[in-house]
Amino acid sequence: MKAFTDRKNGIYMFAFCRGTKFFLKALPSFICSLLMVATLSCDRSGIENNVSTKVQNEAVNATSTKPATNESKADSIRAGYGVPTCHLGMSVNELGKGWVKLKNPYLSDYLYSRSQRIVVMQKAGCVELILFYYFSPDFEPFLGTTEDKIGAQSKVQDVRRVRGDPSFIFNRKLLDTDEYPGSRATLVAYMEDGIVFQFINDNLQFITIKKPQPNFDYSGVEQDKMVVYVRPVGKRVSHSESK
Repeated sequence: MKAFTDRKNGIYMFAFCRGTKFFLKALPSFICSLLMVATLSCDRSGIENNVSTKVQNEAVNATSTKPATNESKADSIRAGYGVPTCHLGMSVNELGKGWVKLKNPYLSDYLYSRSQRIVVMQKAGCVELILFYYFSPDFEPFLGTTEDKIGAQSKVQDVRRVRGDPSFIFNRKLLDTDEYPGSRATLVAYMEDGIVFQFINDNLQFITIKKPQPNFDYSGVEQDKMVVYVRPVGKRVSHSESK
């Protein structure tokens, strides 16, 4: 997979290679940045000292990660923030030791901590995006949950029941070049709150924490054919505001 960025329009152009043919797909940058991270395993040298693992679809259903039993709410993932040891806006220098850069040339701004089990994207020396993986052939599974107890065992319906209607739901079938070929990837996004959930075949793969967008522009997602749900106009408020 190759990626080309049109910074002026905030669009990533993805070229998916299947045999000798390339297929281009233009998507809003906030979606593509998530999809880009979801395909880290395409490059088996993605992490320093990474142990190569053959990925099979059965690995998704075999997930057995259990949330930490002694986790306090203070240590839980908070939407639009992260966790105390790694939160948005935090200086990369404050993250401490043990963070390594990803070798993938298209992901040079990403760092990974094996001990904290967290992936971050940094911009101008500060944490811009945080990812908590629950299963991946490349990352150790995160053991915690969100403040509202969404974690490794949660399904799409659980997220919607707990957090209410998302900003949008994005579906796509994974290609041969992806981590889990032929599987169904689902993004359940709460853009106003700054939290996005990605599922593979209804199994929670990772949670993304980003800056909240209280005035999120829905025009882009409303036009995309892979977006299967968009929050109705009258309900476009954040989860915290709706409580």
